[in-house]
Amino acid sequence: SGWRAWIDRYMELSKARLTGLVVATTAVGYLVCGGGSLGFGRLVLTLLGTAMAAGGANALNQWAEARRDGLMDRTRSRPVPSGAMGRGHALSIALGMAIGGPVLLAVFVNGLTAFLAVLTIALYIFVYTPLKTRSPACTLVGAVCGAIPPMMGCSAALGYLDHRAWILFAILFAWQI
Repeated sequence: SGWRAWIDRYMELSKARLTGLVVATTAVGYLVCGGGSLGFGRLVLTLLGTAMAAGGANALNQWAEARRDGLMDRTRSRPVPSGAMGRGHALSIALGMAIGGPVLLAVFVNGLTAFLAVLTIALYIFVYTPLKTRSPACTLVGAVCGAIPPMMGCSAALGYLDHRAWILFAILFAWQI
């Protein structure tokens, strides 16, 4: 298995398509709250930090659920349960992204956006993931996690959260439910 196979594994570990949706909703928040008048470089850094944070959260989720994923047809071919990637390797990559994304946001964007990224990661890993096997309330927590990214875009553009951020949050939360 060559480098292409490893790229595919990393893409699957980070749930690249889901991460792409998170990045897209962050961009919408940024553009809605910034009115398109903000610098392209700031947008790129915001999206990169968000992608790293989301990919890290997704990878941590897969690392935490590797045993359970190995029992289900739909998930047994994921990199960790299939044995294509070791648990330690997956954890290293996941932590690197989950820590690196918020750090990038804190250093190059602002503290509020970094805080929202950390909050989303924490909710996803420490609340949503354990609740998945215990309660349908996990759906509400997952919807909160999915509704925060446009707020991150707004906070990156403005440095604070205004009514547009909360409206975008409400729309995305309701849509996911």
